[in-house]
Amino acid sequence: MTPMAPHLRVVRREDAAAKPQAQARAETPVLTVRGLAKAHAGRPVLRDASLDVAPGEVVVLGGPSGAGKTTLFRCIARLTEPDAGSVVLAGRQVTGARGRALRAARREIGLVFQQFNLIRRASALGNVLAGRIGFVPAWRVWLRRFPAADIALARGCLARVGLEAESGQRADTLSGGQQQRVAIARALAQETRLILADEPVASLDPDNAAAILELLRALAKERGIAVLCSLHQPTLAARFADRLLRLEQGRVLAAP
Repeated sequence: MTPMAPHLRVVRREDAAAKPQAQARAETPVLTVRGLAKAHAGRPVLRDASLDVAPGEVVVLGGPSGAGKTTLFRCIARLTEPDAGSVVLAGRQVTGARGRALRAARREIGLVFQQFNLIRRASALGNVLAGRIGFVPAWRVWLRRFPAADIALARGCLARVGLEAESGQRADTLSGGQQQRVAIARALAQETRLILADEPVASLDPDNAAAILELLRALAKERGIAVLCSLHQPTLAARFADRLLRLEQGRVLAAP
């Protein structure tokens, strides 16, 4: 079990500082998805999928395995091209964007995956610095010569997730909970507006799973980050979500 960082403030749904759900939804959404459609091999996966996520809001998306949650996330980030519909992020069109405009939009989307997607032989700090790749010239990336300001930012992100002491440790020597914290720190280093967390705790034990979701929720409230998270554990979803949605037959519905 990875211990919680002693300085980590956990923000729960009942905290006075947390925004009421109605107020959060009344704000201009960070993410607006309308009418997304996607088919694989002629089989519709998404059909008119629509949703909004407000600043600081944690929206949990449920649904059976194979319902299309990963496909939805990939379409939002334009890792997969949707067949129809639109994605708007902080007023910026993601669907239809090309070249520099698409790169700028993707910089504002932090991705947190079930299997962490870290560079296993790189240090924790090196993995977090990967979140700055879109902000520095290519030659600095190839030579691994990031500006001092970016290195300081990456160290600060690691400190925020409780891993300051592990900054020089190789990713493949960290525990599962620690690796997922590195992935979250990488998203913070992007200065992201939206975190897409696709089953981020599926491979973790219950204690680490709760700790990671507490961390995501705290960061959402502190920094106004919109979080869209898919979970298959109903108890955790009910505990940490501001709003519950469900993907069924390719459409996003309010959870019962």
